[in-house]
Amino acid sequence: MALGFVMPWVEHLPQDTVSVLLAFTIFLGCTRLSLDHMRAVKPATALWFIILRYLVIPVAVFYLSGFFVSDMMSVAALLIILAPSGVVSAALTGMLRGNVAFSLLVTLASHLLFIISAPLLLSTLAGKAVTIDAMSLLLRLCWMIIVPLLACFALNRMAPMTVQKIKPVAAAWSVILITISIVVIVAQIKHHIFENPSLLVEGFVWITFIFALNYLVFGWMLGHRQPRDIQNAMAVCSGANNTALTIVLAVLYFPPQVTVLMVIAEIIWIIALPLYRMFYARAERG
Repeated sequence: MALGFVMPWVEHLPQDTVSVLLAFTIFLGCTRLSLDHMRAVKPATALWFIILRYLVIPVAVFYLSGFFVSDMMSVAALLIILAPSGVVSAALTGMLRGNVAFSLLVTLASHLLFIISAPLLLSTLAGKAVTIDAMSLLLRLCWMIIVPLLACFALNRMAPMTVQKIKPVAAAWSVILITISIVVIVAQIKHHIFENPSLLVEGFVWITFIFALNYLVFGWMLGHRQPRDIQNAMAVCSGANNTALTIVLAVLYFPPQVTVLMVIAEIIWIIALPLYRMFYARAERG
């Protein structure tokens, strides 16, 4: 991320650069998806979780947060909680002894839902703070999410051995592409990052609180009556948001303050990952 401050030429790259990089990242993440595995999941369980976690809760948090924080903070919270489950969710779910099939299904379904929910909710709820071109956002999400998904499924059908060769290096290349994307974005907003020091402090505290809600409340507590493997999968899917996607949308459609908050969210996610694994390791022993 720091490279964005010392590589001045990066800030002059077209804004669509990050969209293309993210599309390739989603393509790599899709190589892990298996429709055969997802058929083993109970549709009803996945459906109510997806509706609550990716529709009802984001709207409720947005309205409640308006009583305590600024409009931009509320918009940032909405964007983070609305974001689909990240492509790393399945791998994390497996490490934490969760139901990988459930995680794969939620990851796929939440991305597809996000194509509709993001333009609708962001343009209506966040419309008082920012102006969102809902149709432009819808079309961009279609080619950033649908095209990589279809390309991956087509490749898996026509050349499955190629997909098998991509899988071992997909995670490493995803990290590289996401890192490059964030470097580009930091370079483009670096002049805004330290203009308002209070935003950095308040943003770090607020986004940390939102992540805690995602992990411990919206994920863990929603699955408290489910088998442990499903509960673990729900917690991972809820907490491991696709923050790279929110950063890209922020830089393209929102004021710089929101982009700064999304970059903070990515930093917090990186810091939280080892703590996240530690928490669930203790939960499993308990």
